[in-house]
Parts: sequence; C-alpha cells; structure tokens
Amino acid sequence: LASLGSDIYLELLAVDPEQAKSLDGTMGSRIDALPFPRMFAYMLKGRELERLKEVLAQHGIGADLFDASRTTLDGQTLRWRLLVPHDNPLGDFVPKFIDWKDTTHPATTSVTGCTFESFELGHPESDRLNALLSALGTDIRVQRADQGYFRLRVKTPKGDLTLVG
Repeated sequence: LASLGSDIYLELLAVDPEQAKSLDGTMGSRIDALPFPRMFAYMLKGRELERLKEVLAQHGIGADLFDASRTTLDGQTLRWRLLVPHDNPLGDFVPKFIDWKDTTHPATTSVTGCTFESFELGHPESDRLNALLSALGTDIRVQRADQGYFRLRVKTPKGDLTLVG
C-alpha cells in the first residue's frame, strides 16, 4: 500500500506463486490472468453500502456485500465491509465500495511520499456510466472514449507518474 494523501491510497496486488493453483474463482485468479501489470479496478470509500447496493440494482447491476478482516503483523485486527459489483456490462468501470468501519484508514498508516494528482475514466458508454456515478453520489465524471480506460496521475519524489489500465 502507498498513501497518496489523507484518505487515498494505491494498492498493488500480485499473486503469490505458491498459492496460484488454489485461486480458481477469486480475485487472485483474475490478477494472475492479466497479460501484463496494469490498473484494472478502483474502489471508493462509502458508508451506506446497502443503499449503494440498491442504487446499483436500480441500474441493473448486481453486487455482493460482505465483511472482511485481516490481522496485521503487530497483531491488530483490521475490519472492513465491501460492496463488489458483478455481472454488469460496464465491468470494472463500475466502482467497488469499501467501508473501513472503525479501522484506521490505510492511507494514514501506509508508506508516504507520493501525492494523488488526478483520476480519469474514459468509456464508450460515458453517458450511462456518468448517470450511474451521479446516482451513487460520486463526483467522478467519465469522458467519452472509443475504448475504456483508467488513468491515475501521481506525483512522486522522482517525478510525475501516470498509471493506466
């Protein structure tokens, strides 16, 4: 995890080769299938996940809502709740949501030094996606593009960095 500000962080995911064979049907199997490292999803902070799930349903998008946790190296238990859309024609351009509950936000405990500059989305169905994002209460706006894309701009101690997906 890398902090990009007080409430924004970048999470880099990779598959543990020792576990690669047991990942069927998981996010790990999806990551392992990528032809090269790239951005493939984004997640937004949310509190009323049940309401957001209803908004997704009103737009014809199913979503799973579940609790998760992990224990840190110092023995603390981190708890959060996720809302993960599935089976929708807009794919990963529909945001996932996370409620950190009473857990300290990872942006405050992760490695610092980089700063969020901007996040952009482009998609052929920008009007449809903008309507959904607005209904979800986000201020993200999608540009019309022939092919979908993510673009994250970050300031780093070694210069500006643009990550795409």
